[in-house]
Amino acid sequence: TTADAISGQQIFLAGPCAMCHQVRGTVAGGRVAPDLTHIGSREYIASNTYRNNDAYLEAWVTHAQSLKPEAEMPNLTQFSGEQLHDLVAYLRQLQ
Repeated sequence: TTADAISGQQIFLAGPCAMCHQVRGTVAGGRVAPDLTHIGSREYIASNTYRNNDAYLEAWVTHAQSLKPEAEMPNLTQFSGEQLHDLVAYLRQLQ
């Protein structure tokens, strides 16, 4: 929902995501990881390894190293289930 995406944007901007990733039009200006401005319109994530759906995006955020060993994306296990849901809702609406 829109409320989930708004909460997710706050989580993205206040957490470690914004330190590495950029989302144009926001204060997220990280330059060491891919620009996520249009991640919601991508068919695949993780260098075209996994389909871009809620399940894989949640798994990638929390356990990238299990999905793709040696990926530069760290495991981010600090998010609660609700925070992760909201974060993914935000990312999926970025078109």
